[in-house]
Amino acid sequence: QPLAQVAAWCIGEYGELMDSINVEDEEPLQVTDDEVISLLEKVLANNISSVVTKEYVITSLMKLSSRLSNSTGRLKKIIATYGSST
Repeated sequence: QPLAQVAAWCIGEYGELMDSINVEDEEPLQVTDDEVISLLEKVLANNISSVVTKEYVITSLMKLSSRLSNSTGRLKKIIATYGSST
C-alpha cells in the first residue's frame, strides 16, 4: 500500500508533466491523461486498497482536475462517486 500511496501523490503533484518527460538514450513513453486517470480509478475500485490509499488517490484526482482541463468532467464524476465512500 505505501508504494501505491507514493505513486498517487507523485501523479497528483506531477501528473501534467508525464507527457513531456524525456530520458536520454530511451524511447519516449507516451502516457495519455486517460491512461493515468484509468489507472487511478482501478486503484479506487480495488477491494484490496486501504482507505488511506483511496484517500491519496482521491486527493491526486482532485489535483489533476485543476491541471488536466480536457478531463475535468471525467475527474469530477470519479471524485463524486468515490469521494463520500472512503
